[in-house]
Amino acid sequence: MVSRRALGRWPVPGAAALAVLVALASLAFLLFDQIELSEPSRGASEPIGPLYGPFEAEQTFTAGPGTLVGVNVRMATYARRNGGIVSFSLATQEGASRRATELAANLTDNALHAFRFEPLDLKAKDRVTFVLQSTTADPANAVTVWATARQGDPSVGARYGEVAVPRDLVFSPIYTESLGTRMLRLFRNSSLLPILFAILLMVMPGLAASSLLLPRRTSVGQRLAAAPALSIAVLALAVLFATITGVPVTGQNARLLLGIAAGAVAFGTGRAIAASRASTAGNRLDWALIAALAATAGGVAMRAAIFGSDALPAGADPYHHTLITGLIMERGGLPTSYEPYAPIGSFSYHFGFHALAALTSLAAGSEPLHAIGPRGLDAVQVVTPLVTTASALSVFFLARESRLGDAAAVAAAVVVALVSPYPAAFLTVGRYPEAAGMVILPVALALLVRVIGFGRKSGGQSEWRCVGGLGVLAAGLFLTHYRVAACLALIGLLALIWAAGRALRGPQSRGGRRAAIASFAHRGRGLIIAVILSLLLVAPWLWRLSQGFAFGLGGSGGRYGPEYYDLTRLGGMPRETMVGLGLLALAGLAVAVKLRQPPVLLLATWFVLQLAFSNPYWLPMPFPVLVDDVTVVTLLFFPASLCIGLLFGETLRMFARRQLGIAAPAGAAMLLAAALVGAAGLPAIHAANDSLATMDDLQFLSSRMRLGLAVAPPGPGLVLINAAVRHWQPDYVVPTDAGYWFPLFFGEGTTLLPMLYPAERGVSMPQVDEMERLAAVEGDLGSPEVVGLLRAVGVTEIFVGARGGPIDERALLRSPEYRLVDTQGGAALYQLLPATP
Repeated sequence: MVSRRALGRWPVPGAAALAVLVALASLAFLLFDQIELSEPSRGASEPIGPLYGPFEAEQTFTAGPGTLVGVNVRMATYARRNGGIVSFSLATQEGASRRATELAANLTDNALHAFRFEPLDLKAKDRVTFVLQSTTADPANAVTVWATARQGDPSVGARYGEVAVPRDLVFSPIYTESLGTRMLRLFRNSSLLPILFAILLMVMPGLAASSLLLPRRTSVGQRLAAAPALSIAVLALAVLFATITGVPVTGQNARLLLGIAAGAVAFGTGRAIAASRASTAGNRLDWALIAALAATAGGVAMRAAIFGSDALPAGADPYHHTLITGLIMERGGLPTSYEPYAPIGSFSYHFGFHALAALTSLAAGSEPLHAIGPRGLDAVQVVTPLVTTASALSVFFLARESRLGDAAAVAAAVVVALVSPYPAAFLTVGRYPEAAGMVILPVALALLVRVIGFGRKSGGQSEWRCVGGLGVLAAGLFLTHYRVAACLALIGLLALIWAAGRALRGPQSRGGRRAAIASFAHRGRGLIIAVILSLLLVAPWLWRLSQGFAFGLGGSGGRYGPEYYDLTRLGGMPRETMVGLGLLALAGLAVAVKLRQPPVLLLATWFVLQLAFSNPYWLPMPFPVLVDDVTVVTLLFFPASLCIGLLFGETLRMFARRQLGIAAPAGAAMLLAAALVGAAGLPAIHAANDSLATMDDLQFLSSRMRLGLAVAPPGPGLVLINAAVRHWQPDYVVPTDAGYWFPLFFGEGTTLLPMLYPAERGVSMPQVDEMERLAAVEGDLGSPEVVGLLRAVGVTEIFVGARGGPIDERALLRSPEYRLVDTQGGAALYQLLPATP
């Protein structure tokens, strides 16, 4: 019989041939795989008019360098099914042309439609014109195109029929380039220092801590796989205790911490290498670890390539993540409030991710706030691809510790890093703390399994190392993401119940049962000690939470309306990939049931139970839901990857019984193919309109910041920005354009609180009511009543980002109460004039 561990090692000739195969396949992937790039479209104000007969819509724009493959245009059908054919024709100033057609019946009302055509190579600042026409001659059977409130560039614009209009059509060009070219361009435009320090901080502290918190016989490879999880936990605790003791969190101290960690790593790793060389396995390369590291590196590169073109990070949450990172840097420790950027008098948000980002930026010597952009933004953008991929190494660590085999561990890592839409999709909504928590959870679970008695037997010093490691990881997880910590608590409870059941079903003899119960009590004691250690480590933060944390919107106690639990909040995910992974995971679960694999079955039980109790409208409960269904579904990649890994490992093992010579190379080739196909599909998780900001917004904010023009006179005052109300019972107010970032660029307050406001007691209900009232009247800014309300609450400026929202910019242009101060592209700043005596 072939051992599972043997499947992770190949003879040198086979390994060399496989390395050549991987290199050639990766090179071909970089050269030939194309990635699409598109800016978010501008906000729509009104349709330009029906398209029929001679009435056509035309738009001229200045193209960027690249290969144009299509144009997204926001079409409208007047809420009906129309006949005819819509034709799209495009021409450049040099005479090149492209055409595309679409049946009017196939268009979706008020949605972007991609008119695609043969690739067209363009130079920088080429003028491109496209025209939309319809074959219908009846205006009652016509479609139309949405238009903006004004032109972004006065030198180009739109035309309807024969009349030029001072507006733009709502559109966005679609460019494409090879993945290799894209990565090379990102590399040239990136600062290497933050990247270097981000990698060091993700590895060195955890690798040093592994010498104390992992069993002594843990291999160097396993220590490296667990290092990111330990680093995030250790750094969160370090920032907490530095704040308590008054030690400033500075760049010098961050580099000192790295130096100490590097010294400890050099000492501890040297001993581990010497111990491994003494064994037979120490003379062989750990090909499984090399494969997992390669998959992780590939996942980081793909995430950077996909999201690196965003003007600002996608989603709304990155704003408050950057804000918290900047506050830690500015205060030299954990802040006590969000002032002056937001009128919130408490701070109780989890901060593990932000501690890592802040230390990265400080160690790299970032510029002070307002010099070149929001402080900490550079580190947030660098750290996020690492954090959303590092869970692949943690899953690899868990699979190995659970004795699923090297092949299963590598397969699970490949799924997490390159195939599964999650955790990569955390970047589309900015759920960085949840991604960081999912780096810690698998490693914490691996130690939990050993402490509770499911894993290999350990005793003495190794056992207490696991107890200490579990306590530190649980504490770090709590400081990183409260809900993921709640998931670990439920898994721990299930594991304890399972272990108790095993002890009671032990040997039937009195002595055997007594020994089994005594062993369970011993294991339970270790778990209790780990919990106590964790509580002691986070005790100062628990005290802070008792003073400042609020559970739920508007004192709701965590009880929300059905809309809050709607899974459509997850956005669009690649359906074929999700279905395929789901089927493979179910097959892997069947294998786990047959083989009685405790960790996999434990995770499957946890997921089903957690999902059942995550939506009160599925299963009515007398207590509030701690972890909502949206969060639970995004965590499905964790148990699914282990199930798929187990399925792959067992399939390879069955094949190896007959064809040992080619089993490992064939399995590696299958994993490589899965990795390349999965990586090619990852760009589908990112849609340009996931971003609140365009390059126009970033250029507008950055140029005014460099000139020192934070707001227009008479300031300082509140800036009204685009926001929308989500009816989650109670209501929740969210941003819709780049105005949300205004405070971080200029230090000025806006009418919208950071979206984490429901968790802070430092927010008063009158503040929330005023914010909701202002968001509700944004579409009627020209009326005297609304103008009076804005003046009464202290609004002096109105910012309209390129993405737009409820603010009707046409009303601002028509009303004498407002003055256009500045505009650039799609972004504009208006002043609310003082009241006339």
